[in-house]
Amino acid sequence: MNKKIYVFKVLYRRGIWRRIQLYSEYTLHNLNEVILKAYDFDNDHLYGFFMEGKPWQGTAYWSPFNDEGP
Repeated sequence: MNKKIYVFKVLYRRGIWRRIQLYSEYTLHNLNEVILKAYDFDNDHLYGFFMEGKPWQGTAYWSPFNDEGP
């Protein structure tokens, strides 16, 4: 089996970023968990991934615990 690895550069704020590697079979929920761990954050907020790169625009994938939507 040939697994693909995706590499993400996650910017928290200017000058504070992490490079994260994730196998292709992982989900956006897994990516959220890895980002939180990389910055030593608590998992106490909902999240959303915006696919067009602009917050609150276009297609978004939300935390599975978000029952209200955007």
